[in-house]
Amino acid sequence: MSISIKQYYGGNKMGENIAKFQIKFGDFEVSYEGDKSFMKDDILHLIEKSVGLYAEHGKRLPVEPVASKMNGASANMPDKLDLSANTIATILEVKSGPDLVIAASAKLTLADGKDRIDRKEILSTMKTATPFYKKTYNNNFSRYLDRLVKADRLRLVAANVYTISPQERKSLSGKLAQQG
Repeated sequence: MSISIKQYYGGNKMGENIAKFQIKFGDFEVSYEGDKSFMKDDILHLIEKSVGLYAEHGKRLPVEPVASKMNGASANMPDKLDLSANTIATILEVKSGPDLVIAASAKLTLADGKDRIDRKEILSTMKTATPFYKKTYNNNFSRYLDRLVKADRLRLVAANVYTISPQERKSLSGKLAQQG
């Protein structure tokens, strides 16, 4: 059994102290991203419980991560898709600015593996899908994001930071896995 622990401490632009860590025991993995106080107060208890659980049930634990089940991803689908923003836009049959925002978000999330994406990343990725991008999309970009958040296709998780909603992720994963 090999055990590895990665951790990160930092702050975000809003002045919050955040901590990230990842603990792996063979195929068993625990990840956390959130308030730094957890690292002081609850980390030891979590590690003790995780080690005990792995020691007792290690070989019987499911191989597929729980997060992929929650996001609606298939067990046969790779973690990342090897698709460009242009290819994703083509598969999704992009016809509008909001459609291209979703295609760019899919590129960043499903192909590049990012859980959180900021508005600048989305816009710059939209611009890489040159056959689909129009200059007017830049002027209407904030409206597109607002509309997609209200429709629960994107979720605003912090100032100017978005994630694809679980339902949208499931839909996109299915469409892209079939075509990609």
